[in-house]
Amino acid sequence: MSPIWLVHQYMVAFVDTLCQYIALAALNGPQDFVRDMVREFDRRRDFVFKRLNEIGGFRCSLPKGTFYALPNIEAFGMPSEKFAEYLAKEAEVLTFLGSAFGSTGENHVKLSYAASYPKLEEALNRMEKAVRSYSRLLLQVFCTFFKFVEKFWAKIS
Repeated sequence: MSPIWLVHQYMVAFVDTLCQYIALAALNGPQDFVRDMVREFDRRRDFVFKRLNEIGGFRCSLPKGTFYALPNIEAFGMPSEKFAEYLAKEAEVLTFLGSAFGSTGENHVKLSYAASYPKLEEALNRMEKAVRSYSRLLLQVFCTFFKFVEKFWAKIS
């Protein structure tokens, strides 16, 4: 057995005595912080859920039992990989690809709300700005296309 394999096994497969005592103290100690943290994550979840659904193009169900939102992005007309790249570049917000979770994850991105509340506010504001910019660009392209079709149609009529 290679030395690297042995180190790996001892690091991930066995919990040393000190760590076991620390875990026991954490479990037997005061638990108020757990209730407070659950309340804080509920607040973050509700905020992210509300903001995503306020931003045109996103459809998001209320997450249950996790600290991730998985909004549907189908209205933006691009695969989750391209949309995640767009958000990274234009909004400087990193999301996970929905497609990484299989074919049913396509048309979704995964957004963590484990960040602080102010960071979430900032990220969602930047996402909204980027999405509005994208929507304006699509509208311009659409209008330009129809003007072209109208001119073309007038010439051939």
